[in-house]
Amino acid sequence: MPSAYWRTSYKGYVMLGRSMRHIFRSMDTIITVTIMPIAFMLLFVYVFGGAIQN
Repeated sequence: MPSAYWRTSYKGYVMLGRSMRHIFRSMDTIITVTIMPIAFMLLFVYVFGGAIQN
């Protein structure tokens, strides 16, 4: 009989695999995940960075 930890971690891996398949099939999700962090970083560095630096 498998332990509860093994069953829980296995179910987590299954859900992770399903989620990754859905993400890679959806182009808007890929763009959101890759572009938005870069856009936020540039926004905070160049727009708000000058105000904080002075």
